Amino acid sequence: MSSNCWFGAICFVHLDASAPKFFGFSEFLAALALMVLAWTIADIRYRFRIRTAPLPLQEITFAVVAAVGILTLLTDLWRAQEWPVPEGHILTPASWQALLGAVLLLTFLAWAWFAFIRPPTYGRMNAGRYARILYRAILRGSPAELAEIADEFAYSARSLIYYATDREVRRKVRDGDRDDQNDPPKELARVTRFANDILLLIADKRFCRAIVSASPGTAWALFYEIGKTKKYRVQVQTFAKNIVNEALVNKDSFLFHETEGTNPA
Repeated sequence: MSSNCWFGAICFVHLDASAPKFFGFSEFLAALALMVLAWTIADIRYRFRIRTAPLPLQEITFAVVAAVGILTLLTDLWRAQEWPVPEGHILTPASWQALLGAVLLLTFLAWAWFAFIRPPTYGRMNAGRYARILYRAILRGSPAELAEIADEFAYSARSLIYYATDREVRRKVRDGDRDDQNDPPKELARVTRFANDILLLIADKRFCRAIVSASPGTAWALFYEIGKTKKYRVQVQTFAKNIVNEALVNKDSFLFHETEGTNPA
C-alpha cells in the first residue's frame, strides 16, 4: 500500500482490494438473515422477555444493525475502489472488520442473554416498559399469549411485592400528609407507582383465568411473597377475588384437586 503524507503528519494509504476479508457486506447479510429468522420464530415468552429487558433492546438492535450494515457496505466499496484511508497501526483494515463483526455479535448475545440465560424481572430499570407490555398483552386478551405471560409473571412476584406499597402509605401520599409542614409533599417513586398499577392490572378476569388454567404457581408465588413480607394491604384484593372465582368456575383448577390419604387395612 503506497502512502501519501500531508503536512508531514497525516498520511493516507490506498486499500488493497485483494487483501483478506473475513467480515464484509455479504457476511453481514448472512448473519442478519439468521438473526431475523431466530427473532421471528421465537415464541411469546421470549418476545415478552426481550420487550421487558432493562435496556430497550429492539431500538438498540435496529440502530446497531443499521450502522453496521452501512459501514460494512461502505468498507467494501472503499476496498473495491482502493480509495485512500488514514494510515494507522491501531485500527488496521483487519481490526476494523473485526470491530464491526464484534459489535453485531454482541448485539445478538445481548438478545440471547435476556431471552434464555437471565430472563428480566420487574425492577427499577424496566418498570414502565414492563407495565406497558403487560397492559398491551392483557388488552389483546389472547388466551395463548396470556397463558405464557402468566407463567413468566411468576418470576417478578417477589420484586413487585417488594416495591408495592400498602393502603396506609398510598393514603398519606394521596392526601399529601407530611411529617413536617415545611417538608415538600411526598411522592411515590416511579418503580413503586408502576408496581401498584400492575397489581391492579393483573386483576383482569382474563389474566386471572389464564393463571388458574395454565399457571396456578403464579398466584401461589404472589401470595407467598405477601405472607413473607407481611405486606397484607397491597392492592391484591380484586386479584384474589377474581382468582377464587375463576378457580371455582374451572373444574380442573387447583380448588378441585384434592388428594385423599389411603386408609391401610
